Order: sequence, then structure tokens, then C-alpha cells
Amino acid sequence: MPPSQPTLVVRRGWADPSWRWGSPIGKAHDLAMELRARLATQEIRQRWVTDLIADKVDVEELKLALGLRIQHAARQGIDGNGAGWELMNNMVACKYEGQQGEELLAKDLDVLALRLPDAPSKGQTGSDALGSNAARALLGMGFLSGGL
Repeated sequence: MPPSQPTLVVRRGWADPSWRWGSPIGKAHDLAMELRARLATQEIRQRWVTDLIADKVDVEELKLALGLRIQHAARQGIDGNGAGWELMNNMVACKYEGQQGEELLAKDLDVLALRLPDAPSKGQTGSDALGSNAARALLGMGFLSGGL
């Protein structure tokens, strides 16, 4: 499946009781395995980031990718001194659900990106939209080289 096509992330995502983030069973685990496989190479991840900036990535897929990358970045100490981990916990608490949640996620991703020394500047991604801020944060946490 090309990166521009959304994965089958359930629209309820993090709010779904069968999501079970952090568990070896549940929708989150199954979809995480699929997304990791689909974004297996740096070249594919680069195209996915381009699609993300162009708002061609489903928001639930984006949140799944963020959660997965933040887990790795936190273990490596490159999540903005815990800012990424806090953002992931906010996703678990369903803070970013719905339209207002997406707007809040865009703002929180901007704050996260500012705390990441390797994150591109806003000028490099083109806007303050959700996809652009997410791309900055993911890139700042080593997404291209480290994957999910």
C-alpha cells in the first residue's frame, strides 16, 4: 500500500476500548505491526513525511506513528526531555480526539518540535498545520533513520 493511502486505523482510535495501547493484543498492536511494515525503509518514510506535510495522511495513522516513534525516542533520550512522552500520554488520555483535539495536537506538536534540537524549523515544512508540525516533531525524534 503506498504511503499516501491511509491504513485501516479505526476512526475511534485511541478512544476505542479495544485499542489497548501498550498491550501485545488489541487493535493498536495489530495496526502498529502493519504500519511498521509499510514504513520499513527510509525512502518510504521520506515519501510518507512529504504526504504528511501535504495533509494526505489520516490523522489516526499519524497519531499511531507518533506514539510508536515517541516510545523509541523516549528510550533514546531524544523526545525533548520528556515532552514527547507527555504528548503520547495525552494521546492515551484521548486529549486529541475530534476537531478541537486535532487543533490542540498541532499546537502541542509545535511545542514539542521547539524542544527537539534536530527538528526542522517551521519555514522548512511550510506551515503551522497539523501535518507540518507532526513532520517537524517526527524528524526531530529521528523518524527517518530510526523508523517506528
